[in-house]
Amino acid sequence: MNKKFVMEHFGVDEETYLEALKMSPSAQGYILGSISEILLKRYLEDKGYEVIRIKEKPSGGYNAKNFEARGDFYIREKRKWNYDEWLVIESKGLKSNSEFRGSKLDSPKKVFNFIKSRIFNPKKNNKYIYDKSYKTYLNVKEKWGRNNPGEKFPEFRCNINFPGAETFYLKGLWENEQDLKKWVYLY
Repeated sequence: MNKKFVMEHFGVDEETYLEALKMSPSAQGYILGSISEILLKRYLEDKGYEVIRIKEKPSGGYNAKNFEARGDFYIREKRKWNYDEWLVIESKGLKSNSEFRGSKLDSPKKVFNFIKSRIFNPKKNNKYIYDKSYKTYLNVKEKWGRNNPGEKFPEFRCNINFPGAETFYLKGLWENEQDLKKWVYLY
């Protein structure tokens, strides 16, 4: 740890800083999020991607962000893509407080199985998620209609290609399960 950095930014010694960090799950979460971004950026760059950080809070706030730039990084594969083709990547740390409490991802083995099942053996495909979302929508719409007769309920606008919160495009990040396992256990 850099003593000078801790003193300049927090005005305390390293021991006090670490004690405060241990007392603050919220601060730990922010740091884990930043670590996730750093590790993802390094990994993508090692795989031959160009990675550009998207400014977190542009002038004008979050709503000032271009709709297509709501994420953490622009990435593109240096060798293959057209100069103007970029993907927007949002990095989410796997170890949030809720995941810690539920012990879902508290070991490399659990992290490996969690990611593997979503990339190489997806149990829930987009159609399944879309259909489940539509069924939930219809139930909510019916209940709402009973309590609000004559009112118009919003249309169902879920996209079958990206139908829910757990929808992602991770193709090419890991070549196979062994490559994923090596990455999980390395970090």
